[in-house]
Parts: sequence; structure tokens; C-alpha cells
Amino acid sequence: MKVSGTKKLKPVWLTTKCVRLLDKKRKTFVKYTDKDHPACVKANKLASREIRKARKDFERKLATDIKFGKKSFFAYAKSKAKCTVSAGPLIDSAGNISQTPEENIEEFNGFFASVFTKENT
Repeated sequence: MKVSGTKKLKPVWLTTKCVRLLDKKRKTFVKYTDKDHPACVKANKLASREIRKARKDFERKLATDIKFGKKSFFAYAKSKAKCTVSAGPLIDSAGNISQTPEENIEEFNGFFASVFTKENT
């Protein structure tokens, strides 16, 4: 089911075999509607095993090719981070705390201009 104008993102490690097994797992669950049914248990186990294998293979490939693909390795590692880093509220020279992103931009701009500007001595 696709909503017009949107694209569902999939993990980079997800293979076609994983997608096929996940579809089979969903169809089996819809057919039996009991997660303890042997067919559902088997489909769930196969899908989980294949997902773990695909993720492990992808991460192993990233690690072995890090010398040639540093950007892809660090992009994947950054996507796995739990927290994001952002610039918090800044205090200007007058002691006022900036509230909006525009005020933060102006404060950073003023600071960098003072650091990287040549002064006549």
C-alpha cells in the first residue's frame, strides 16, 4: 500500500530475500492469525534469521571495505547513533540568550567574523 507522493524508506542492508521472507511471514500470520501456530513460528524464525544474516553481512562488507569507502562506513555509523548534536542557546557579548535559530546564526557569524578577520596592526 503506497500513499501518493511518499516513498517508504528501507534499511540499506535489507536484501530481496529478506523482503520475500517478511512478506511470507505477514501472509502466514494473516492466514492463521495465531502467532503460536507452527507455520507462523517457522516463518518468523526464517525471517529473523535472514534479517540478522543480511545485517551482519552488510556490516562486515562495510568494515572490510573501509579503506576504499570511508564515507559510506561513517554515514552508516552516524545513522546508528542514538543522539544528535546540535548547537544550544548561545549567550552574546551583552549577556542575552539567543532564542531563535536566526539569533544563533547571527551570533556564530559575529564570532567567526571576529576570529577570521585580519586587523590592521
